[in-house]
Amino acid sequence: MRRAGLFGRRGAGAPDAGTPRRASGAAAGDLAGDAHGAPSRAAHGPRFGGTADITSGKGPRGGPGSQGAGSIDVDGVSVTIDGTGILHDVSLQAHPGMLLALVGPNGAGKSTLLTVIAGDQAVDSGTVRVAGHPLASWSIKQLARERSVLLQQTSVAFPFTVTQVVEMGRAPWIGTPFEADDEAAVAEALDLTDLHSLTERHVPSLSGGERARAALARVLAQRTRILLLDEPTAALDIGHQEDVLRIARAQADLGDTVVVVLHDLGLAAAFADRVCLLENGRVVADGTPTEVFDAELLSAVYRHPLEVLTHPVNGTLLILPVRSARGPSSEENP
Repeated sequence: MRRAGLFGRRGAGAPDAGTPRRASGAAAGDLAGDAHGAPSRAAHGPRFGGTADITSGKGPRGGPGSQGAGSIDVDGVSVTIDGTGILHDVSLQAHPGMLLALVGPNGAGKSTLLTVIAGDQAVDSGTVRVAGHPLASWSIKQLARERSVLLQQTSVAFPFTVTQVVEMGRAPWIGTPFEADDEAAVAEALDLTDLHSLTERHVPSLSGGERARAALARVLAQRTRILLLDEPTAALDIGHQEDVLRIARAQADLGDTVVVVLHDLGLAAAFADRVCLLENGRVVADGTPTEVFDAELLSAVYRHPLEVLTHPVNGTLLILPVRSARGPSSEENP
C-alpha cells in the first residue's frame, strides 16, 4: 500500500492518431469513425433481475501493438481551478480486470481526478496515459471509443425516452462494423439496469434513481473497455446500489478497467480490488481495501471516529461511524 509521500512515479505511452478506438458516453454527439475486430465476451450472470449477458461488440483493444490495453497511468498530476489547488502531485494506476474505488471526504478531489482521467480536465503538471499513451495524443473519436464516463450529475432537458437516451451511447459506432451491434447492446443495457418497464417514459419525468439507471445504461450500451463512474449509487436505493456495483464488478471480471468514485466505504470494501483514499487533493493511501481501511487513518481523514469490523459470516469489512449509545426514550421513562 502507498501512503502519503510515497507516490511512486508511473510509466507512459501514446496512440497513433489513426488507430480506431471505442465509444464513450461523455460526448456522444462528436463520436464517429472506424473500428474493427470485436473480441467476444464471456457470458456473465444477470444483474438487476435481468437476464442479459455481457457479450460482444467492443472495439479493438490496445494502442499500437496492443500494449497497455485498457490501462490508466496517472503520474504526479496537479490541478488548479480558479486559483485554488484541487489536486496535488497525484499518482495512481489501474489496469484491465481491476475495479479501483476513489474515496475520501467531500472536497477531496475525487470527481476532479476522474475528469482528469477522462481527458475532460486540463492539468497544471504531471501526465495521464491511457492504454500506455498520453491523453493528448488521442483524438476525440479514439478516446471516445476507449473510455465511457458516467457523470455525477446528468440532465436531459428534452423529452427523450429512456430508450432514446440509451441509444445515444451507440453514437460513436455510427458508420463502423459495430453499428450492427446497436440493437443488442441497447437491449442488454436496458436489461442489466432493470429499465424495460420504463423504456417509453420520458427521462425528465423519472425519479432521480431512475434517471441514474438510465445514464448507467447509456454508458453500458457503449461497450468501452474503460468505465469511469462518478458516484453511480448516489440516488439509488440499497438494492440498486448493490446491483450497480455488481455490474461494475462483472465488467472488471470480464477484463475491463473500472474506476468508480464512491462515498459508501462499505461498497468500496465489498467490490473494489484497490482503493485510493484522497484528502485535500492528495493521495493519503492506495492499496487493497484491507490495507487502506484502517480505523485510525479513516478517522483522521474523515474527521470523525470510525471503526472497521469484519463481518462474522462473509468476512467483508464493515466501516461504521462511532456513535454514543442512545439513552432510553421518554416513552420508556415516563
